[in-house]
Amino acid sequence: MKEMGINPVDPTVDFFPTKKKVWIPPDDPRFMFPPRPEDDPDWKPTKVYSCDNSVKLWEGLRQAQLLTNTLVQHQLPADILARSAELAHPDQDHMMQRIIMQANLWDTSREKLPRRKKPEDISVWNYKAEYGIPQSRIVDVLLRSMIQKCNQLLALKEADSVFSRYLIERHRLHTQYTFDNLPIHLTSRSNYLLTSTKPLERFASVNEVKETAGSHINNIFPVSSLVDLVKTNIYKSENCVGYLSDFKYKHHHTLFLEYDTDWTMDIRHANAILMSYAHCLEMARMQHAETTLINNPICVQTIHTDGISFGYTCFQLNTTISNTQAEELGYSTRRNIAWVDDDLLFAKNIPRRSMLRDTTYTNYNPHVMQKVLGMIGRQ
Repeated sequence: MKEMGINPVDPTVDFFPTKKKVWIPPDDPRFMFPPRPEDDPDWKPTKVYSCDNSVKLWEGLRQAQLLTNTLVQHQLPADILARSAELAHPDQDHMMQRIIMQANLWDTSREKLPRRKKPEDISVWNYKAEYGIPQSRIVDVLLRSMIQKCNQLLALKEADSVFSRYLIERHRLHTQYTFDNLPIHLTSRSNYLLTSTKPLERFASVNEVKETAGSHINNIFPVSSLVDLVKTNIYKSENCVGYLSDFKYKHHHTLFLEYDTDWTMDIRHANAILMSYAHCLEMARMQHAETTLINNPICVQTIHTDGISFGYTCFQLNTTISNTQAEELGYSTRRNIAWVDDDLLFAKNIPRRSMLRDTTYTNYNPHVMQKVLGMIGRQ
């Protein structure tokens, strides 16, 4: 057969070999594997306790006192109320009422709102989809308008002080410290941050700070002080104050935070103290390096709201020593001080059934505008 030019073929061998198919992964998201935590650029092998604006401290102020080595007073400093009297305007209540209506009724935003919870005595009632102004928009308009109005009233009396302020929107700060030999990572996300060219004056005098040295903070045994903090491997190892070192308005003045309506005021105050502590701690490191006892205390104010109720926190950082270190020293070290207070701005009466347009606004409280004006106007 070879002489005739015919090549013999082995019938047991496949004449047309099958090509090996290369598997191509589908691009459908249903078949994709979720990313691993280790693939995150901020992943670290060492876990830390993390706390931000969304963390609820269920033990409230008692837990915040232990985490920040702070004594809490349930009233605002006297100079804030005195400052509000100096900047008072005869039409400020009328201005505030218009701000409330602008945020809650006159704003043109119309979005689908979360479904309301069923009343206990009308269990068979199902709420239909409702459209209106979302809570985040109400709080944003309310805070921004109040800040603008307070700056206008401040400019009528002290025009120069307005030019020494700067308002930052959506500010973010993260810092770390050690509590009971365990690392804690704090992240603060503020709706607004009012900064200034000069630091805020101290709330407590030198003698008042010295009197805190012999005070005792009760623990929450058998519950750990870190019970509500989240352990995570994803965090930023370097501290960040939110702006560059050559920023002119580098001193933090007032934080403006938003909390959900289902948070109790005690939990809001506790979270606000931790956020204030984070800002003061980072400012102290920028100004005094790693000094534990601060002769010129770092002060910051916090105003938090859900659109109806307002809370106020004034924080003075006197030391960076934790509560556990203070116990080892026999309570001979000074402590930080926080002043907290709260008010109900107005009563928002929403109909139990549908028809949001029938919502009424009653019982306006003028003390809210007075305290906010005093805090923003404080130098």
